[in-house]
Amino acid sequence: MQPLVALLVLFGFGLRVLDLTGRSMWGDESYTLYRVMSEWTLTLRNQVAMPFGVVNDPHPQLFFALLKLWMEPAGRSEFGLKLLSALFGTLTIPVAYATSVRMFGRRTGLLAAAFFTLSPALIWYSDELRMYALVPLVAVAAGYLLFSALERHSLRRALLGSISIVVGLLTHYSFIGLAAGHALMILWLVYVRRGRLLGARSTLNRAFWLPAIIVALGVAAIIIGTNVSELFARVQSRQELDFYFVPLSVI
Repeated sequence: MQPLVALLVLFGFGLRVLDLTGRSMWGDESYTLYRVMSEWTLTLRNQVAMPFGVVNDPHPQLFFALLKLWMEPAGRSEFGLKLLSALFGTLTIPVAYATSVRMFGRRTGLLAAAFFTLSPALIWYSDELRMYALVPLVAVAAGYLLFSALERHSLRRALLGSISIVVGLLTHYSFIGLAAGHALMILWLVYVRRGRLLGARSTLNRAFWLPAIIVALGVAAIIIGTNVSELFARVQSRQELDFYFVPLSVI
């Protein structure tokens, strides 16, 4: 099925770059531009140099740091900047295929690759100058690494899976939900199913996984707590609920 997956990857890339600059940027994308044009010290401190002064940004630093690095070879054109998101979205297709094959077999892997290729939502986010295309890529990679660590009881893959969770948390604060979901999956497989879903090769060590999960969730809480204090303040003030439509002429 690999030739079919290769065709899906090429087709998915074409769908993402075909109309990459066809719609105008929205407010948050312009906010991305301000952030990547700011100094490195501000970007890493979650601050943005706006025309009226420096403001705080609740979103983690990784995507904006990658975009600042990408901007050097790719240039500052709209197509060049958005191409990074399109590449993230395209790379998600083969990683989703590999993850699904690992867990459920080749037919399911092909269906997953097709879904990730054709999903309108994923195509939309792959054309945005925001971090949303990077989140699914890190999510499916983390799923692959953690499942294969459980299956083979590989400390190296467990460590890589934990690193991928940290990468996800440094991409978007909502990744804490996925980290908790992975923790519940591991606990269920280790303590409830006792590895029966993972095959004969699995030699699960309970003494390893429970402390590992506690440490991983502790690290996740620290990362979230240091990045989203501004977000919590905005939610408490109901600012996040005050969305409304404005005529295009006003914008």
